[in-house]
Formats: sequence, structure tokens, C-alpha cells
Amino acid sequence: MLKRLRKEVLGFSQTRYAELVGVSRRTLTDIEQDKGSQVQSIIDKVFKPLGMKSGLTPIHPHVAKHIMAGTQLDGDLKVK
Repeated sequence: MLKRLRKEVLGFSQTRYAELVGVSRRTLTDIEQDKGSQVQSIIDKVFKPLGMKSGLTPIHPHVAKHIMAGTQLDGDLKVK
């Protein structure tokens, strides 16, 4: 997603974008190719110029429902 946004929205090369956000081009490449394990602050740093920040998103609708309602889940969480 980052590569597409960098190229299509901003029209920036990897080198130019890496300089803008203050990371190495190698780090940017790793993030765009989902390689390595970057710390949260670096991930946030590269998405900031796009007005985005990474976070946690529930993958199960019933969990999202309870979070939005501010209620607790009943019973055990089941992972399929």
C-alpha cells in the first residue's frame, strides 16, 4: 500500500520519499515489500506525510461491535 500511495498520490521516487521522511531507502524498500521488522515509530514516520498512522484493527466483526459499543465480550474468544 505504501508504494502505491507514494507513487500514485505523491509521485515521489523511493529516494525522494525516504529523504522526506528521514529513513534510508533500504528501510523504505523493506517496508514496501513487507520485509524485516520495523518499530512502530518508523512505520508511523513513513505514513505521516500521507496523513495516515498504523494501528490495530479487529478482524472479527463481533469484536469490533463490542469495541464500538464499549461493552465486554461474553465467553471465550475463538480463533479459527
